[in-house]
Amino acid sequence: MSKLKRYAYILLIAMSIELIVPSIKAMAIVTNNTKNENTVSFNNLENDERNINGSSVIDTTTLENENIDNNLDKDNNLKPSNEVQNSDVSSLQDEGQDPDSSNLQEQVLDSSVRTLQDEAQSFDIGEVKDEAQNSNVSVLKQRSASVIEGTIENITSPHKLTADFFVKGYFVSTNTITKVEVFIDGKKIGDAKYGLARQDIGDKYKYPNSANSGFEFPVRGVSDGSHELKVIATNSEGIKKESTASITTNNSKKSIMGMGTLKKEQMVNFLHRNNPSKPMSYILNFVDLVISEAALEGVDHDVLFSQIMNETAFLKFTGDVKEEQNNFAGIGATGNGNPGNSFPSIQIGIRAVVQHLKAYASAEPLKMGVVDPRFNYVQRESAIFVEHLGIKENPNYKGWATAKEYGYRLLSMIDNVRNESSSLRYSYLTQFSNNGQAKLGEKVTLTATANQSSGISYKFEVLESGSDTWKTIGDWSSKNTLEYIPAKTGNHKFKVSIRSIDSTVDDYKTLDLNVITTKSKVKSLNISGNRVIGSPITMTASADPSDSTLYKLWVCDRSTNTWTVLSDWSTKNAVNYTPSKAGRYTFTVHVKHKSSTSNVEDDYKSVDVDVIKPISKVSSLTVTGNKVAGSKLTMSANATPEADTLY
Repeated sequence: MSKLKRYAYILLIAMSIELIVPSIKAMAIVTNNTKNENTVSFNNLENDERNINGSSVIDTTTLENENIDNNLDKDNNLKPSNEVQNSDVSSLQDEGQDPDSSNLQEQVLDSSVRTLQDEAQSFDIGEVKDEAQNSNVSVLKQRSASVIEGTIENITSPHKLTADFFVKGYFVSTNTITKVEVFIDGKKIGDAKYGLARQDIGDKYKYPNSANSGFEFPVRGVSDGSHELKVIATNSEGIKKESTASITTNNSKKSIMGMGTLKKEQMVNFLHRNNPSKPMSYILNFVDLVISEAALEGVDHDVLFSQIMNETAFLKFTGDVKEEQNNFAGIGATGNGNPGNSFPSIQIGIRAVVQHLKAYASAEPLKMGVVDPRFNYVQRESAIFVEHLGIKENPNYKGWATAKEYGYRLLSMIDNVRNESSSLRYSYLTQFSNNGQAKLGEKVTLTATANQSSGISYKFEVLESGSDTWKTIGDWSSKNTLEYIPAKTGNHKFKVSIRSIDSTVDDYKTLDLNVITTKSKVKSLNISGNRVIGSPITMTASADPSDSTLYKLWVCDRSTNTWTVLSDWSTKNAVNYTPSKAGRYTFTVHVKHKSSTSNVEDDYKSVDVDVIKPISKVSSLTVTGNKVAGSKLTMSANATPEADTLY
């Protein structure tokens, strides 16, 4: 006998038992799961006219994703007799039947049930299906389990909200979703709109209408405090699926428009503490711009400052947006490497953030020209309060950002800034300058000025042209000036850092100087002495800069155009020369800066001198003696040069 026929035979016996014992309504196997209670049973056989060729039609009820306990094993087969529980039998005995009927039940069940159990041990549903394909016995396939999936998406436990918020999510099912209900603390507040387009869900779930499985519901007027938000979806089979979230509502809201209350010093201290690499002078200027730009459009500078700090990670710019873009709120940056918009200056970048906030918070026109490229894309007045800047917390599901509790992050940051001291904790530089043009080989005097005159230490560094390493040229000391002599030309960057006693660096400033090659220039060339053969002639030169000039002294005999170096390159600026013959001589001086590596002079000057032969000149003539006839007279003469004069 085939298994299919044997199984039908077993069921006929079971039906006979029902005829003998009226109190037995069905052989039922009950299974309980954690969510729903489902009854799985072999139903009574239908009327004889539904039987085919004497065999019974088998109807197996739905099994919903659970392993059947009690009398079925995990493969949906009847367990062996030693594993069968006695609940069904004992329930019959508890129904108050007369003893004879009970005895009859026990006898029938004792024999028939065991027969059923023994026969079922080797029964395989798969084999029955296979045999059913080639027999005249009809077997109804097990119906698919009714499945429902879905969740609230924008609100997750725990979640801060105001009294008004928006609920969004999706539900999909193997059967039609008939309703989606919304509850607060177990009390129904309405039915959500269901059937919204959700292609992303349609791509994920291949259930009917999953591409239109979205729901939404505007919640209004929830009292302050902790609540349970619950959304329950029901399908056409009556199967339910719920999604819950713990929420805390507070209807005390902060407007984006208005006057800020944070002090400049608090914002400066907060920013420097979170990003000490930024110089105080930069931070001071930045905070001044935040306050002034917010005031231009009537935006609360507390909100503006906290949002910039949140969006830029305290001006560290760790995301796609880079510092040189001056984009302080990720305007136009959509992720995946897209850096967004750029602005020409820090001030204009801050102004763009102000205008974007005003677009959300107000319907008033801008007082300044539009610099925010996305201003007209914003639905005006869609986020009047800071709490509603986050889309997930916005009553109309609008807003600036998708991050959970975005507006509450800004409020928390404002509170942190408010805890900062109202007095500056750090020193800062007011000026850093040099004494003029930086020239190669010449002293450069650097001077730094701080906001306080005592208790400050200074450190000077230089990044020379062509170098990538900062070199300390003046270590920490109380001296605020430094003299430095550049050893090479090109662009140099000088830096001075300051700190209070026992602190890290508070501030620094840099100064760019182009060190140029200084050229010496002749001021004068003097020739002294007798310009005659054999007499020494002295040439003396002077130049600027006097202490950094090298000289080269020449003489040229023009009768032969022969140049003679009297003194090569040195700081010596005077030399003697004695001509040996008459004629014209050219005395020349070449000068160059001592830092010059060139063999070519920076400047020169020449003086021509005519040298003549020596000429004796009578300096005196005297006659002595009696000036009478016969008397002797003596005449004496003197001339110059004495040694070289003939008389």
